[in-house]
Amino acid sequence: MDVHDNLVYLSGSSIGLRVYDLTNHAVPRLVGYHHTPGDANGVAAKGNIAIIADGDNLGFYDCTQALSVSPMEPATPRALALLQNYPNPFNSSTQIQFELPTLSHVSLMVYDILGRNVTTLADREFSAGQYSLRWDGTDMHGQTVASGRYFVQLRTGEFEKSMTVTLLK
Repeated sequence: MDVHDNLVYLSGSSIGLRVYDLTNHAVPRLVGYHHTPGDANGVAAKGNIAIIADGDNLGFYDCTQALSVSPMEPATPRALALLQNYPNPFNSSTQIQFELPTLSHVSLMVYDILGRNVTTLADREFSAGQYSLRWDGTDMHGQTVASGRYFVQLRTGEFEKSMTVTLLK
């Protein structure tokens, strides 16, 4: 639940997104709703934008006209980017984010300090957009790797970028 400018934003697995007007606190009024694609399990509001978490995804909903709550089209990134993982250092898992301005084949690999491939997080086509992939600190066989520094490398046809991540046990 989140409250912003007399509007209450509620989400839940069975209700999706519901927006209530609290101008009259004695009688909250439902002014908008949207069924989310997954099981909504969290909501935050900023201005007239509601952000819904459903498992591994975030949905952005424009609530400018609360009676017609609708999904927003995410902004297409202007440049390809590999963003710093969060958290870093990490213990059990970390999120690795990247942005694509166009449809691209993406290889996202994790290497140890000797340059050996530890695991492949992605090796497929992605449409333009923003992505966040989780690495749980395991190798390609599902075995937990040792504490230390690892390199995450993002490759597309014309782009290659690496960053260091630190696993602490």
